Amino acid sequence: MSIETYVVGQLVRWKAHFTDEEGEDVDPVEVTLFLNPPTEIEFSLTLSGGEVVPGVATGDFSALADVNEEGDWNYRWETEDPVCVAQGVIQVMERNVA
Repeated sequence: MSIETYVVGQLVRWKAHFTDEEGEDVDPVEVTLFLNPPTEIEFSLTLSGGEVVPGVATGDFSALADVNEEGDWNYRWETEDPVCVAQGVIQVMERNVA
């Protein structure tokens, strides 16, 4: 798996797709995206708060967030009913040209 790379100040669309234990696409009751910037405190975006939105297809969700700091950004999607977890990391670099 390759790490996706972005530039400081870029608006990133974080995406996730959820399935149940049988591999069937599902729309969980609650979806939370936790973001952990390199030197800042972890924060979260939620479906109930309106920051996470369902996609057109069952199981697809996304959220928008600015990446305002250089370094590795860890993320974790968590759901309830059914319980699902997906996590990873993206890399954010400074602009090399003004």
